[in-house]
Amino acid sequence: MNFGIAITNDYLRKFNPGLYVNKELTAHDRSKVAMEQMDVSVKDAVQRLEQLKREYGIGVTTLCRIYNASGDRIRVKFDHSWRGYFYKDSPLSTVENGQWTTFVHVHPTYQPWGNAGAVIYGTAVDTDIFLGWQNPFHPGYNPACWAEGNENKNEKGKENWWDANSRANMLQLLDYKANNRCVVEGKDYTVNIQIGNTTTSFLVAVIQKA
Repeated sequence: MNFGIAITNDYLRKFNPGLYVNKELTAHDRSKVAMEQMDVSVKDAVQRLEQLKREYGIGVTTLCRIYNASGDRIRVKFDHSWRGYFYKDSPLSTVENGQWTTFVHVHPTYQPWGNAGAVIYGTAVDTDIFLGWQNPFHPGYNPACWAEGNENKNEKGKENWWDANSRANMLQLLDYKANNRCVVEGKDYTVNIQIGNTTTSFLVAVIQKA
């Protein structure tokens, strides 16, 4: 489920007409305002995740909350589960600039495993952004997350994320290299992702125009 108002050129001109009404607006302008408005709908997003956790009950759970401040709409190109599944709903197909999107990923039913999953978003400049997580069943191990961008993929002849990155390799990164926070600074976007340290953990990611 998505929360928040889409921050578009029309929104900017109404939000601050003195600054934006006669300006040629860019993704950087829309991203800047989205970052300023990030906390407006965060409470609703958190409450939705907490409600889904109550409905799901006991078990390893990753409560995912992703904010789009890229300056433009992003869209889901792929979602993937190595261990576990998306509870109730998969990630919504599109997220507007200025919106939080929420979903829950849980461990396999009746299995003593944690969960591991990912969402890959496509952006307005055709960069793919990978957001992944793993949340172990055993309390002696810590949850981890990973972010990565696939810029200039068309120049390399790669049409989508999985053409250049195997599912097995990405799971190895999550299981053996990732930790509880990851920051990626690319030429088009900055991505900041972090996860908690318990078997029920919030995963929070922010995609911002660089």
